Order: sequence, then structure tokens, then C-alpha cells
Amino acid sequence: MKIGIVGNYGNDNNGDESILLSIIMQLEQAFNISREDITVFSNNTQQTSEQYGVQSYPLYYKRKNLYKTFYTTSLALH
Repeated sequence: MKIGIVGNYGNDNNGDESILLSIIMQLEQAFNISREDITVFSNNTQQTSEQYGVQSYPLYYKRKNLYKTFYTTSLALH
């Protein structure tokens, strides 16, 4: 089983980061899921991967305007 977690992670907000850690720990305990099977969509992918030992991808691909950001991000998901 693969799990994806989307949230406001990677912004150095201790509250959000604590929630993420709790989610990861609960998934490991309740469903016996390895961190290798967890992907977190984050604003700082390198930090998230290193801190939690999970795969991480950008929450969005920021471009010059909202339309281009949305378009580029939606293409990356396909």
C-alpha cells in the first residue's frame, strides 16, 4: 500500500510538522506501513525527506502567475 499526505509541510511551522510526524507514526503503527511507502507533498521537499525519511514531492510548481502555477502542477500529477 502506498500513502500520499498533502498539507502545509516544509514551512518550518512546528505545529504542522508535529501533525505530520504524528500521521506518519500512526500509519506505521496502525497499518504496518514503511516510511518508504509514504509520500509527502511539501513546500520544502529536501527538508521533509531528510527529516522524516519519506519520499517528498513539491506541493506545487510555482511559476510567474497563478494560471501557469496551476497548469504546471496539474501536468506533473499526470
